[in-house]
Amino acid sequence: MSKLLLAFPAFVVALFGVVLAIGWFSIGLNYVLIFAASIALFGWLIDWMARRWVITKRPSVALWMMEFWVLCPGAVAAVAAAFLIVLNVYLKPGDASGLTSEQKELLSAVLTALTALVTAAFIKAADDADSTWIAPHIRDAFYKTFRPIVPSAQKEPGVHYFTLGHSELERWIYRETYGGVESWNFRDRHRRARGVYLAIVNGDTPDPNRQ
Repeated sequence: MSKLLLAFPAFVVALFGVVLAIGWFSIGLNYVLIFAASIALFGWLIDWMARRWVITKRPSVALWMMEFWVLCPGAVAAVAAAFLIVLNVYLKPGDASGLTSEQKELLSAVLTALTALVTAAFIKAADDADSTWIAPHIRDAFYKTFRPIVPSAQKEPGVHYFTLGHSELERWIYRETYGGVESWNFRDRHRRARGVYLAIVNGDTPDPNRQ
């Protein structure tokens, strides 16, 4: 079951790519790009609002909002998948193409190379979208928002500062393992967000019973 869940983002990207390819054939490239850009913009906007206004007050809510950021790289990957479909339809030589067998082989090799390039650059990451796209993005958002106090540095607006070495926030965000979490995958990052929220409401007092 877990393998199916991990493969689901790649399935969605492939399916979305087919939909965009159909749209490419029926209504044109411009409308397809506008639609994909709108999807990506929606995901970016939800993520931006979470990072700007929500994360320091309701980190768990902000985390659910930031999950939508996956629409940004997902839309790009879907456009790449659609491009491959269209490329193969338009350029793949048929029996009546008038090309010699050598020309057909050459064109087929070019298509194979382009498919491999686009897949590696844009689509392959969707196979493990959580660890390659979402987890690093959300981890970096917490790193940028919650920072240790540096006496000689000027404080930035929108940043929640903590005292290094005496902070529950430091433990939940910056430690690789703490409170039963070991990564920034879906389950662990939501546990981290709950720990961050409790640290904020409790005045960021370290818990001596938690290691």
